[in-house]
Amino acid sequence: MRVCDGEEEEIPACDALCTDVRGIGLLIRQADCQAVLLHDPQRRAVAALHVGWRGNAANLPGSAVARMALEFNTRPAHLRAVISPALGPCCGEFRGWQDLLPPNLHGYRLPGNFFDFQAITRDQLTAAGVKRESIEILQLCTVCTPNYFSHRAPAALPCPNRPAGSLIGLPLIGQR
Repeated sequence: MRVCDGEEEEIPACDALCTDVRGIGLLIRQADCQAVLLHDPQRRAVAALHVGWRGNAANLPGSAVARMALEFNTRPAHLRAVISPALGPCCGEFRGWQDLLPPNLHGYRLPGNFFDFQAITRDQLTAAGVKRESIEILQLCTVCTPNYFSHRAPAALPCPNRPAGSLIGLPLIGQR
């Protein structure tokens, strides 16, 4: 996770950003992966994560909570989290999962080779100390919901105005 202190003009591409500096907004670009937004109202700190299967395999959500605790003295129980629309368990077919996902994630496999990655992220956040009732999952699948861009959606999916990309922004910390 990269900490934004306000000194950088541009930050190189990365999967996780956090800050407690007022006036800095964080932005995550994603399509079928999850954008996970964290907010600590006590310490006035925020984080934005791009969580794909590799991020789940590496426990990026749990690592981000730990990094916020280290950098901002965040108490995980104070965090609020939002998990964006993403590849849903309905369309989350994952081939080669036996070789690519760690064994502790194999239990999230649904019939066939489908996985519920939003549930994995929720459980990784709760294991890191975030209260389950403080986690909101926007349970919309980017593949079968035509309002969202998807790399996996069939080109024939009936939506002539399907977006060309998805952006989910994290509000910046106010000036007051």
